[in-house]
Amino acid sequence: MDVDSLNRTANRRRAEEWAKTLTRAAIRKLASSFNDNKNCTLGHQLEGSYNLSFPVHFGDGKRWLIRFPVPGKVMCLEEKLRSEIATMKLVKERTNLKVPAIIGWGFSGGSHPTGSAFILMEYLDGQPLGFWKIAELSDEKRSYLLHQLADIMLSLSDLRFDRIGSLTLDDENRPVLKNRPLSLAQDGLIQDGVNISKIMPANRTFSSADKYAECLSRIIRARLEQQRNSIYDVEDGEQKACARYLFESIINTGLQGHRGGPFVLIHGDFRRPNILINPNTFDITGVVDWEWARIVPVQLALPPFWLTDLDVKGLAESDTGPYFAQCRMFIDCLRQHEVARPNDERRVLLSETMENMIAEQSRFWIAMCLVYPYDFDTIYWEQIDPKRRPAEQTEEEQVAQCLHGFHAEEIGRLVQRKMCDLEDYRRQFYSCCTRTSGGGTPGTSSP
Repeated sequence: MDVDSLNRTANRRRAEEWAKTLTRAAIRKLASSFNDNKNCTLGHQLEGSYNLSFPVHFGDGKRWLIRFPVPGKVMCLEEKLRSEIATMKLVKERTNLKVPAIIGWGFSGGSHPTGSAFILMEYLDGQPLGFWKIAELSDEKRSYLLHQLADIMLSLSDLRFDRIGSLTLDDENRPVLKNRPLSLAQDGLIQDGVNISKIMPANRTFSSADKYAECLSRIIRARLEQQRNSIYDVEDGEQKACARYLFESIINTGLQGHRGGPFVLIHGDFRRPNILINPNTFDITGVVDWEWARIVPVQLALPPFWLTDLDVKGLAESDTGPYFAQCRMFIDCLRQHEVARPNDERRVLLSETMENMIAEQSRFWIAMCLVYPYDFDTIYWEQIDPKRRPAEQTEEEQVAQCLHGFHAEEIGRLVQRKMCDLEDYRRQFYSCCTRTSGGGTPGTSSP
């Protein structure tokens, strides 16, 4: 399933127009206002997936980073920024993790020099872990890295909460758990035309893992129903609809135990580009980009998916043996760090929960579907369906059985409507291509 290229193109143009309003002089003036109006210089612009950032250098030795979330790249811009600030403040106050200190922030339309939302923070040295391939590390370096990653995840999971959601700022700019657990993927789905807020309003939090899982499954279904180009043809539509009905019947088996908590903080985008490394010592020097942090059931605090250098789709399509071997090493590291912490009989061990999830791999993959909705169909058909249907039954027979079952009429109506959506989308897509000079396409995906 592709993204909605028409929406993405419109949002990209919006981002480009916004970027024209941002001048280096205004950025320097803004940064200087937080340091007694001292002169500063800006480093090269750093362009990420969701933000524009500029290193800031002062003559007194201070080094900061000013970052602007980009309208058009981020849909829930102020919500994201408030959550990031609140999370960084809490993590800085209650853990020993290497998180940038926040210097200041502001929101769109403010009286500050740029008028755009921003966060100004301490500059952390280090190179992104993405510069290295995990598989090419020596055993010693890999073990050292896994121990550090385990300590980070454990430190976050030690922050326990009574509800599922995300942090935001109260009227006195203190962290408070009063916001929905918005994820990076869900913000992307909004770009693709999915009405996330109808399913999960901005102020919604959850008291149980079951209610949260039900909400996430509704979002997975909503993408199929609401994104204009969510199917390629009738057969594809039938397969995707069946996958969602079948998945909804097994969700609760993936979150067995601890349904009422504990609920733990996760980074939300704990990928290699957001982990900074000292290349000489291989020490982690910092963890950045906290805008998608949220509080989730402990069952969804999963091992990093990239331990074998694959993305989620690649992992689901691969021989997963090497990945789960790395997971077991990671869990061993977690266990060692848990033993070193003060004993608490009421404590739910993160290592034990992770071990249970990967021991019964269908539970792990159900959780992965909930966390990574863009990869739902690949995960379901590659990893979940083969383990749950009879060995003698093919994938095609499974779909045919679903199409002749209880939901047959509903699936038929949905696919018919989606084919009309697709025809309308393609008409608009090709019209846009015709208007584009040189016959270029309006986006990076096919219609």
